Amino acid sequence: MVKLGSILLLASAASPAAARFVHPNRRAREVLEESSIAADRDLAEGDSIQFDPPIPVDAYLSDTCLGDTEVLPSKVASIRVLGDGEFCIGSITIGPDGTETTTYALLDEITCTPWGIYDRFSSCDDATCTDCTPDSVSYYSWDETGLDSVEGVCFFSSYSFDPTTFKNLQDVSFVFADDANMVDAATYMDTLAANSCIADGVEATEDEKEEAAPAEEEEGEEDEDNCLPLPELVCAQGGFSILCDFLKEDPAIYETASNDLYTLFAPSDDAISDIAELFESLDDEDTNRVILFHITTGVLKSEDLVCKSPSTLLEMVEGGSSRIVCNGEGDIILKGGGNRKNNLLPVVIDTDIMACNGVMHVVSEVMLPNFIDEF
Repeated sequence: MVKLGSILLLASAASPAAARFVHPNRRAREVLEESSIAADRDLAEGDSIQFDPPIPVDAYLSDTCLGDTEVLPSKVASIRVLGDGEFCIGSITIGPDGTETTTYALLDEITCTPWGIYDRFSSCDDATCTDCTPDSVSYYSWDETGLDSVEGVCFFSSYSFDPTTFKNLQDVSFVFADDANMVDAATYMDTLAANSCIADGVEATEDEKEEAAPAEEEEGEEDEDNCLPLPELVCAQGGFSILCDFLKEDPAIYETASNDLYTLFAPSDDAISDIAELFESLDDEDTNRVILFHITTGVLKSEDLVCKSPSTLLEMVEGGSSRIVCNGEGDIILKGGGNRKNNLLPVVIDTDIMACNGVMHVVSEVMLPNFIDEF
């Protein structure tokens, strides 16, 4: 048996309310349109619900609610709303000898993205949830939401027990026990959703709404509703799984790449693998800076990537500048200070792969900002 504490009770699926979701995630939109939340689950700040008896939960270190590695059984005892997307959860953990211990956890951040929902948890000293220590973050998909019933459902999340990163993820799943009051279980789930961004879905930016608006199509023109935001576009391409993981694992990077209008210069799996030793030496913050050095604001299509004497400066989201350089063979090269130090020249090798909120170009090498030294 493994003890993970009350965070397992928060890896929750819920029933989002209809109708504010707008492009880009059609799966989330379908969930939101097909389900609703009971009005009495929308609680005021400070309101709480006590579950009597507490709701028993069986949890596992797997994605199937099966296996030999079962987490110590626990029960959901209470939920109190501290603010929008902030909750104090009371739970009871049952030890191997049957001893019951009451614990409290703070769920103080819920981030909704078209990829899914990100949570952050802290272990607290008492029922006030004011003195707490962060201990984990988790992620679950929109497929875990909008369910008609919680009875017999295996809920699955990916956890990192380092609260600062989404690396080294652990599969965790749980099911409400057969003897649980399923009305109370559904109430718990709906309360989390009704008092957080899950109830509203993902609100698009004005630019995304404009992209998603119906328009008259010329013959042969691709349906606008089939377009993808930049992170989804990357993940849909073959050979970009490492960049896809980088974009999905960090909510801040995901938000940057999915909203407003951006141009992404995408290194392939091979390009990233060629300098794997560099990424292994970087902490999460510096890794994110390198990824953000591949994104610039606005939509720059191939005809916009022009060289001026001696070069063209391009401001990147990371904060530094990349130079657009042309060689005598007609190649377009984008490089930062780190590329110059390591003699790596990122050549644009494919262009104008269009997203809903921008454009993706493929580069032959990883673009390296100036803080990257010779390696």
